[in-house]
Amino acid sequence: MIKLLELFGGIGAPRKALENLGIDIKSIDYVEVLPYAVKAYNAIFDNGQRVQDITKWNRNVDILVHGSPCQDWSIAGQNDLNTGRSILYQKTLDIIEYDLTPRPKVIIWENVKALMFKNNKVHFEHYLSELNRLGYNNYYQVLNAIDFGIPQNRERVFVISIRHDIINEFDFKNLVRVPMRPFIDFIDQDPALIETNEFDIKQPSMQRAFDNGKVHLILTYSATITTKQCRWNNAGVVFKDYTNFYTYPRASDGKLINGNYNRAWKLDNYCGTIAANVVTQIAKLENRHLLFRYLTPRECWRLMGFTDNDYDRVLIEGVKKDNLYLLAGNSIVVPVLEAIFREVFKVVDFEAVNKLEKRQVKYDLLEPLSLIEEEKL
Repeated sequence: MIKLLELFGGIGAPRKALENLGIDIKSIDYVEVLPYAVKAYNAIFDNGQRVQDITKWNRNVDILVHGSPCQDWSIAGQNDLNTGRSILYQKTLDIIEYDLTPRPKVIIWENVKALMFKNNKVHFEHYLSELNRLGYNNYYQVLNAIDFGIPQNRERVFVISIRHDIINEFDFKNLVRVPMRPFIDFIDQDPALIETNEFDIKQPSMQRAFDNGKVHLILTYSATITTKQCRWNNAGVVFKDYTNFYTYPRASDGKLINGNYNRAWKLDNYCGTIAANVVTQIAKLENRHLLFRYLTPRECWRLMGFTDNDYDRVLIEGVKKDNLYLLAGNSIVVPVLEAIFREVFKVVDFEAVNKLEKRQVKYDLLEPLSLIEEEKL
């Protein structure tokens, strides 16, 4: 049984990945400060976890996974790195050094690629240096969800740290990559979405962003799923009609009626492809935003590797739509973690290492007793 600790745990992507692989795990603890994230986690895993602050925690684990806040590392981040949220990775280092005995066999850190940029690299190098001092060999690489079956252009840096006494090395080249699944497999094709305007591009600022190319029409894969969709740096927009064809407003009266002159057929399994003779007509339409919509929260969860059952269990708990977007955007892509864990279990024989640790604990306990017996003599 693998003892797992999730810090900044979100909706439990590491635990989800391990369960998908059929690994027998014991969730030693899960630490998350956002109440609705805890509610979502408990709904997915039928747990009873409480809201906890990472600064008030102490446990012992086999695998530690953390994804400390990334806002200050990201390109859009504006916070002071010395006081901002992202510096909380230091708290993880403190927990590893002072609170975990024995120290975890494997530590996994996921964060934005910008962490490796020049202005942030001092923190990245500090993290690696500290873990090396604490007895770990570090391996890191930027991975993209596209390479693991998910049609989402999401690049994240993953650091795999393995304790020095485990001599096998981790090699990212051994991760099993899989072809990207068709994007249309992740799209909700409920006819009601064509009629509703809940997810339409209604904000003037977003319409301008779409006109200026800042918001992209998703064809084969989305941009990175963010914590909000109603802003220009979102994952993109999709066609409202994802049946065999999509329609655009009829030029004469603007009505969405399927006809030979306002119909474009889908040409592949990914999504509708705009025919060249239709592009200019769409560009001239004042209400062209009626053609497109934002991704729904459910679709965002699918693009992070969670199932509809996971999403429905959270939805029943009454988590708000904006928070559902945020939870997806802050999570880790589950299939990427699955590939990482598969390789971790090839490299680390947890059962063998646990036996050695138990032997060492027994030896450490016996040593003081022998000294006491000597004093009696």
